[in-house]
Amino acid sequence: MAAGPDALRTLATPGEGAVAHIVSGGAYLRLNGDRWLFLSNPRAPMGPLSLRFDRPLPDIRAEDTVTVTSASLHIGRRFIVHRSVPGTDLCTTSTRECHVLCPAPAALRTLGAALARLPVAPVDLGGGLRALREGDLLGAVVLLAGRGDGLTPAGDDVLAGYAAWAAFTDGPSAVLSQTASGRSSPLGLAYLRCAERGEVAEPAERLLMAALTGDVPGAQRAAGALREWGASSGTALAWGMAACAAGTRPTALPHNVSRG
Repeated sequence: MAAGPDALRTLATPGEGAVAHIVSGGAYLRLNGDRWLFLSNPRAPMGPLSLRFDRPLPDIRAEDTVTVTSASLHIGRRFIVHRSVPGTDLCTTSTRECHVLCPAPAALRTLGAALARLPVAPVDLGGGLRALREGDLLGAVVLLAGRGDGLTPAGDDVLAGYAAWAAFTDGPSAVLSQTASGRSSPLGLAYLRCAERGEVAEPAERLLMAALTGDVPGAQRAAGALREWGASSGTALAWGMAACAAGTRPTALPHNVSRG
């Protein structure tokens, strides 16, 4: 097995929960209310929540309970030892520092070449994307969080893409998840919190790396792989990255915002 960075945090904290979603290629487990694991098959790309097995997943049912102890993971009646599960090198420091190799305009052009390989954003997300580009983060959260199709709504993934680009480029920091809490889906919020730490799925990291080093062919290849990450999640991540790359300095988010 191998584990993403947030999966390691979850495995390090004893807790209980249940199988929340069974999807193609894996299953999402929810523990302690706001902690998540994504159990994935051997060939699936790694993400920050991923616990990837080196063999096909065992039979997992939607009604199964989940327990994490200091040394093991129990799913229903199955027992999985995780004490020695290795972490991954997702989002390494050297990756985050690679933006010094490529000026911002060149990075934006490279990212644009990758976006040309992806679908354009739907009209109903246009207002939120525009708010991100204009630095209106509160308006963007209101317009995007929890909006759109997908297990993680596309609007949540856009916010995660914005946060990831900012984290990798030392851009203006903003804790979007604090304001998105109560608006975003629980799973979308988990991925957004990871993105704020610079933790993203492997295809997204490859796109960031290629864009920030001016590698147009690499960015285009990464865009193709990112498109396969979830039903719409990977594409929406790229939309959010582009909004951050092209945007102006954001206004500060207030600490307490009504979530009506």
